[in-house]
Amino acid sequence: MRGAATAIAIALLPVLSACAGPAHYSAMFNQPDGLGPGDPVIHAGETIGSVTAMTPASGGDSQASITIDPGYSKDIRIDSVMTLTG
Repeated sequence: MRGAATAIAIALLPVLSACAGPAHYSAMFNQPDGLGPGDPVIHAGETIGSVTAMTPASGGDSQASITIDPGYSKDIRIDSVMTLTG
């Protein structure tokens, strides 16, 4: 069962490049703890995107697809750290 307070928090690393549109990323979780489509992606207390899909992966893991809003796309890098909180 998915908790209403489930969210992904992102610790941002220094930014080196910018994007004009929304950015699409994915992350693997071995225990997604109810994370699902529509859950917010949060940085510094502000919603910057959302989970768009959850897909089963090999070994019992789950892949979360996320979209970061255009105004924040430049702040996310491929090596950003994602933390599941709920």
